[in-house]
Amino acid sequence: MDLAKRGIKSFMADASVDGPAENVPGAVFRKQHLGPRTEGGFISLKDWVDDCASDESELILQMDIEAAEYPVFSLLPTECLARFRIIVIELHRIPSILMKPKFFERAKPLLEAIGASFTSVHIHTNNVSGQVEIEGTAFPRVVEATFIRNDRVKYRLPTHALPHKLDARHNPASPDIPIPKEWLKI
Repeated sequence: MDLAKRGIKSFMADASVDGPAENVPGAVFRKQHLGPRTEGGFISLKDWVDDCASDESELILQMDIEAAEYPVFSLLPTECLARFRIIVIELHRIPSILMKPKFFERAKPLLEAIGASFTSVHIHTNNVSGQVEIEGTAFPRVVEATFIRNDRVKYRLPTHALPHKLDARHNPASPDIPIPKEWLKI
């Protein structure tokens, strides 16, 4: 809704619902899931972008698809990813990425693609999903991360404390899960 108030078009996709929770002016809804390729009830991110935003070159991607984000990036061409100025993504199964080689291989295309062309500008833990201790360090199971394409970054300054005062806990009755200190270093 905030994007619509600023005249920015929204394109939404989700096969698990019949439409958006609110009527967003000018938004286009597609009853499909995102996947690595277009088939069945799935559409690839490239095909979706080409279909909906063919003339747009400064896109914002917001994705929360419950660990299905990793296969979406497995076949995504670099030139499609480069069309996004901002990516806000919920990353699931963080401990599995760190500890399970098969899951790391599954997540690697997303991590490499974003890592090569984007800079992390914010991260916040999901306090509903909990955390797992690995070798004495507690890691959140799920994080929400915001990335900006490298050509849009003017300054790289370290963050020393999170959560930010504007962050909101997913479960207001539970405390935030801290970000591992190692993640705050540059």
